[in-house]
Amino acid sequence: MKIKTKVLIATGLACILSLGFSGFFINSHPLLALVVILLFFIGVSAFFYHHIIRRIEFLNKQLHRVNANPREDIFLTIVGTDELADISEEINKAFDNHHLTRNEIKQQLKQSSDRQQITVHIDTSPSGKIAGLLPEVDPLTELPNRTLFNDALNKSISHAKRHGTLCAVLLVEMDAFKNIAVTLGSDIGNHLLNEMSKRLTGALRKEDLVAHLEGEEFIVLLNDIEKPKFASIVAEKILKTCAQPINDFFLTASIGISIFPADGTSLEDILKNADIALFRAKQDGGNTYRFHTDNMDLEAREFIRLEHDLRHAIEQNELVLYYQPKLNIKKGSITGVEALLRWAHPELGLLNPVQFISVAEDTGLMMTIGEWALREACKTNKYWQDEGYEHFAVSLNLSPKQFEHPNIAETIKTVLNETGLNPNYLELEISEATVMHHVDVAKNRLDAIRETGVELSIDHFGAGYTSISHLKQFPVSAIKIDQNYIKGVPNNPDDCAITNAFIGLAHHLGLEVVAEGVETGEQVEYLAAQNCDMVQGYFLSHPLPADKIVLQFKKLMDRALF
Repeated sequence: MKIKTKVLIATGLACILSLGFSGFFINSHPLLALVVILLFFIGVSAFFYHHIIRRIEFLNKQLHRVNANPREDIFLTIVGTDELADISEEINKAFDNHHLTRNEIKQQLKQSSDRQQITVHIDTSPSGKIAGLLPEVDPLTELPNRTLFNDALNKSISHAKRHGTLCAVLLVEMDAFKNIAVTLGSDIGNHLLNEMSKRLTGALRKEDLVAHLEGEEFIVLLNDIEKPKFASIVAEKILKTCAQPINDFFLTASIGISIFPADGTSLEDILKNADIALFRAKQDGGNTYRFHTDNMDLEAREFIRLEHDLRHAIEQNELVLYYQPKLNIKKGSITGVEALLRWAHPELGLLNPVQFISVAEDTGLMMTIGEWALREACKTNKYWQDEGYEHFAVSLNLSPKQFEHPNIAETIKTVLNETGLNPNYLELEISEATVMHHVDVAKNRLDAIRETGVELSIDHFGAGYTSISHLKQFPVSAIKIDQNYIKGVPNNPDDCAITNAFIGLAHHLGLEVVAEGVETGEQVEYLAAQNCDMVQGYFLSHPLPADKIVLQFKKLMDRALF
């Protein structure tokens, strides 16, 4: 009899008997009626305790015993034919399947002398790695199994929640693997899976994890990624490594990607959405990847396309430098130019750095591009000098990645030696935000660069709130006031006050001041009245290629004077 039926019958009988006896005795013996009612309810409570509560407590105690000894072959014992008995039977079935699976794995591990348990370290410290020991593995591929992967994913999600970071899951399925395995046999199929597991492991960082789920399915966990689109870089690597032939077999893969927390905040949601994304990838014909959301998919594909095009641009010399002059107001002459990077894209036209620098930074191409730009600017300036043009400095912005590289000073020395440019005619600009990121490191890096003989200036001054005490310690010769302040000059009193303060501060510290983003003669007049040293912007000239800027020097100087 079901618990619900027992409860209804017991409750009904208690109510009927209680009402009947209380009605019979209520007038003549009210105290006796009260006692009878109490006795009936005590009896019903005893019934509930014996048939339901005591059995639930017994079941709970057994489950605690199983949890305390997870490797012990314990089964639940509970009598009856109701729902509690059904629950116990289902739990016992699950235990039975678990013990059977473990015994099968143990037996397979014993039969394979070369199979050994692997240790997967996942560090959950604030540094971003997940910590733990995964002693059991998939016996075929020697990778973590589904259970161990889920445990790692839960830890990664918890870590990401605490530290506000991202993690990604990539569900990978080998295309057409089943046809190969069915046609050529399980031995060939197992060989392919083993080789593929090695390739997947080789495509990941040490802090990431790959597991074998079943058959042709693998799953990857990317810990602590900075941006969702970074998962597409790993997906591209996996597609490329999977496409490499194994003996005479050619395999491709389909990949579904989900991101925490954008695609869910629980293990179940992340895995479900990765599966949905995998289905979309397979619908597209395989040998591709898909994110769960369309917007993320489009962003990642644009990112990958730009990365591919940018690598091609480096090889095909599509990157060029444009130059913008600087006018020394006091001298009334052009005393320098800034080299600005451009990309002559064959389809999209001339692209500004804002359209591709972030891709270069994220993909590790910035060092290659930055070194090319440095060499090109020095080579061009040396050519101008050799052709008889007036000697002046060419300035170039160092990206954060370049500045943070420990060998940047050596790179600068090498380029100067190769091009033959006197270091006095090279000025390197570092953004205020970059030098303030790690002040002590920045100070040492600036000192090392200054020892090469080049001049240094702080770009976008005012945007990063440089401490005055730090500014006076940096070996710089100039600051460039951020154009956001110059835009308001001379009509915005606040921008005027800030600009005036910057000019006064810089001069007090013995530094020159460059105002960038100057677009009107009115701005030039105001800055001259405030003793600003140099101006740069569209008022003088838009950035021009090297062969055109030299033709404009005299014209620009004459137009800028007043």
